[in-house]
Amino acid sequence: MPDKYTSVAKVHVETRTMLQPLLKGMTIQSDVRGLLRVMQLLMFTKNNLEQIIKLSDLDKNIKNPIDQAALIESLKKISYQWRRG
Repeated sequence: MPDKYTSVAKVHVETRTMLQPLLKGMTIQSDVRGLLRVMQLLMFTKNNLEQIIKLSDLDKNIKNPIDQAALIESLKKISYQWRRG
């Protein structure tokens, strides 16, 4: 079996909220791309990445805090490439 695997996930974000009808016609318009950027930043926080590492058993290869920090940075780079994608 290969020792390297790839996973892809799609996240659907509901941009319509209960506030949208109330804000209709006002000068404030929701910036959908801006909302998506915020969602992406929130998804890839350190705490969330630590949880991903734990749930995917990537922590089995971590021997010390330096290894964990390096893995988190690696995942951040991957998520950044995905966002630019």
